Amino acid sequence: MAPNLSGRNFLKLLDFTPEEIQYLIDLSADLKAKKHNHEPHRYLEGKNIVLLFEKTSTRTRCSFEVGAMDLGMGVTYLDPKSSQMGKKESIEDTARVLGRMYDGIEYRGFAQSIVETLAENAGVPVWNGLTTEFHPTQMIADMLTAQEEFGRDLHGRKLTFMGDAGNNVGNSLMVVCAKLGMDFCACGPKEQMPSDELVAQCREVAKESGATITLTEDVDEGAAGASVIYTDIWVSMGESSDLWAKRIELLSKYHVTSANQYYSGEDFWQTPVDPTESQSQQDQDILQPPYYLTLQTGGTKEPVFSLSSTYIPAGQSTREILTGFLSVDSDAGNEKGKIGSNYGTIRLQELPKDSNVPGPGQAQNNFNANADVSKELNLLQSGDTQVVRGNLLTLPLGGGLVYVQPVYVKSSGATSFPLLKKTLVAFGDQVGFADTLDEALDQVFGGDSGAAAGDAENVSGDGSSGDQSSGISGDQSGSDTNGGQSGTTDGKSDSGSSSDRSPELQQALNDAAQAMKDSQSAMKNGDWTAYGKAQKELEDALNKAIELDK
Repeated sequence: MAPNLSGRNFLKLLDFTPEEIQYLIDLSADLKAKKHNHEPHRYLEGKNIVLLFEKTSTRTRCSFEVGAMDLGMGVTYLDPKSSQMGKKESIEDTARVLGRMYDGIEYRGFAQSIVETLAENAGVPVWNGLTTEFHPTQMIADMLTAQEEFGRDLHGRKLTFMGDAGNNVGNSLMVVCAKLGMDFCACGPKEQMPSDELVAQCREVAKESGATITLTEDVDEGAAGASVIYTDIWVSMGESSDLWAKRIELLSKYHVTSANQYYSGEDFWQTPVDPTESQSQQDQDILQPPYYLTLQTGGTKEPVFSLSSTYIPAGQSTREILTGFLSVDSDAGNEKGKIGSNYGTIRLQELPKDSNVPGPGQAQNNFNANADVSKELNLLQSGDTQVVRGNLLTLPLGGGLVYVQPVYVKSSGATSFPLLKKTLVAFGDQVGFADTLDEALDQVFGGDSGAAAGDAENVSGDGSSGDQSSGISGDQSGSDTNGGQSGTTDGKSDSGSSSDRSPELQQALNDAAQAMKDSQSAMKNGDWTAYGKAQKELEDALNKAIELDK
């Protein structure tokens, strides 16, 4: 006898028996077949439902609307701006109002507690179309797909979820597999695993069904014997953009293009070790952090403020060739209260497998091994002046990718600041080294590169880059060359001696130096909240120092 689910809420699969879940899958298969065969099935003529969306979605909305209309129901869609729930009206009031008008409520949004509260107060069935914790309706479709492929009995089959296994999809897959007797494997970083409480619940359920629950960070273990490999997005809608940098670092090795490549291991990617770090830090596998850049990539018509990262092949024997370039649109928009239309959009430029584009480590080696570069750097590094290499940036240019690295000089004084002196550029095995990015690009491409970097006019008469290239040793006073001054306008030393400074100015410079250190530390740790705070402190300290030095 079929289970009677009439009037039941559908909030999470833990509330249902295996027989009830299988009944819903069988019902879905029957309705799918009727639609395919053009058989009318308007069983719910005269009923009305409302779709209450706090998170927008193409597929969830369309599938609910089409499914409801196929069954003869009327549908009202309330998007995030069309409901007063949580603003002028409480969740309880919204539930009672909608429950008096509609025969059912579908909710897609945030906390599981919201859909639970709706169900407690609506007086009509409430269905979970997605919450932060669970996505049960998706599971009915997923298990229908699995049974269409492997047959109705899924016992002994293994489903592996790759990546952010602690999100709503990973949680729900673990529950439904435990209920139906299908082995479940969560494969991803330990930081992104399902909660211990939910794992314990599912393992108790699995004892009854004969399923197994496995958690692993090992991709080989996760892929071995899997009938289904499943993945999802890295950062869910509504989560902070501060999570992007950390998730990119954690999840990049779980990148998959096709199942065959996954089984063979040939398509595993990883973030490269930062080649600008000291050798001791590279030995500790300090990874290259993602960088915020304003750049134009495939799929954009103009430069976009983005968070970018590069990838090389994963594995024990690392090959320093570039496999992918990822950028995430980080422009939140310029209209108050409205998020930019493309904010959070991921763009991945995958390089052909037969290409041998140098990875960041190889590009840095090419810079270091270039005799002309080494000679000029040795000339720059003299006396109390030291050379500081900036971040190694990867930039899309003319359908390809180039590496750009600024080179700074600074005095050995405790409060001196790096000053831009040269720019390194690499494209393939070609290296350019000049006062400006424009000149370095021209060297690499054997003449006019066709690119306008915007710094062609920033070369001073002595060949240094920019107005601030003077006084680099910290003890030069202003001197007149080519009608201009290469030092400060009042003849003072750029950094001066600490005895010449007021205590307030010295403290402002000390604060700025500490803020720079804090910024670098925050960037390495992927703590973008701390990074933003440190950058604001740096700006305030520098502005104060400028005022005090007038």
